[in-house]
Amino acid sequence: KAVMNELMASMNEYKAQLEGYLYVDPDGVASGPLALDPTVTKLKSDFLSLLVSPITGYEFGSTYLSELGIKTSSSGGLYIDDTTFDRTYANSPEKFNALNQIINKSSNANSTVYLSEYTDLAAGEYELKQVSGNWKLGDIDVTRTDNGDGTYKFTSTAYAGFYVSTTDSATDLGKVYIGRSFTKIFDEYVNDMLDVTSSFTSTLKAYETKVTDISEQLDALETRADLLRERYNERFGEMESMVVGFNSTKTLLENLVKSWNKED
Repeated sequence: KAVMNELMASMNEYKAQLEGYLYVDPDGVASGPLALDPTVTKLKSDFLSLLVSPITGYEFGSTYLSELGIKTSSSGGLYIDDTTFDRTYANSPEKFNALNQIINKSSNANSTVYLSEYTDLAAGEYELKQVSGNWKLGDIDVTRTDNGDGTYKFTSTAYAGFYVSTTDSATDLGKVYIGRSFTKIFDEYVNDMLDVTSSFTSTLKAYETKVTDISEQLDALETRADLLRERYNERFGEMESMVVGFNSTKTLLENLVKSWNKED
């Protein structure tokens, strides 16, 4: 449960950030910075898909987050359903390995599976056997090399960093399990999103550039406003001086006329 709570906290935080980016304010005032952006919309869709996709590649078969007790509330947040958690923990506790344990193994006791963390071999259950004279790992072509010391090595040109070593000379070597934990799947999803070549990174850079351009335009407008303000203040001062002058002349003329009237 500690592992699950930590995982859910990360996913709830991430989900909240995505929704903040995409929030559409009905009044159009407080919408998220990437509201209606198709790239972020797809990220959210992919994330929601992760929550309901099977976790494969384990000896017990496939499992789902919901089967482990991770559910979605009516408000959209993730939480642990204790009833489901307790039932699965009592009946199939090994399924919880799918949360944080990565496995690369064979059902054949004489075989060992090696897989680099950089090899993009899909999680799943594969049969390693000879089919019509050719060796196959599921649908993947593999080559068997006789090491000359009673051991054999199976490799694939399509997946460098993967191989199976065995002392078994049979033509059917059982099943190979490639299990990527959900934490690993989620981590890869986030890393792909943050990759410098990802569409999200491109969108974010474009947004940052737009914000910078707008800021520069605002600075330019503010500078222009200051110049206009200074110019109008100067002109207003000149006009005010003229008005004061007119008033003085008006007063002088009125006094002059009054003095003439008195003389008459």
